[in-house]
Amino acid sequence: DVKLVNLANYQKVSTLSENTVFTNNIFYAKDGVSVSFGYGDINTAPAFTDATFNKNVFYNISDPVWSGRITVTDSMNEDPLLTDAGNTANGFEAGQFYAPQSGSYVLEAGTIIENNGGKDYFGNTVSPQSTLIGAIIV
Repeated sequence: DVKLVNLANYQKVSTLSENTVFTNNIFYAKDGVSVSFGYGDINTAPAFTDATFNKNVFYNISDPVWSGRITVTDSMNEDPLLTDAGNTANGFEAGQFYAPQSGSYVLEAGTIIENNGGKDYFGNTVSPQSTLIGAIIV
């Protein structure tokens, strides 16, 4: 089982994250891969009071659920048409296999993020008005 996002509090810090927001991400699993979100268990408390997942792609993955702690809005489940997702290459350049193909809906299906950092995974310029979902511009 692969943890996509681990929201557990392994250090048992006393100040929990509030209003954690995940926006414009692609959570992708190839057929047959078991994935989950880490929320904490009897040994580990959650590290957040609430989290929102907005405008994310959950391909071959169920939306994250934790009653009273997680809100999911405007999620998408269609294939994001990535170049070669699941390729077993290693290193920084392996990111090229997760670029959306030209014409993929993820290129314009997200929401504008203020102060988006201005760069994608490879350092290409990202417009302040970008509605890209994912980390790579094509």
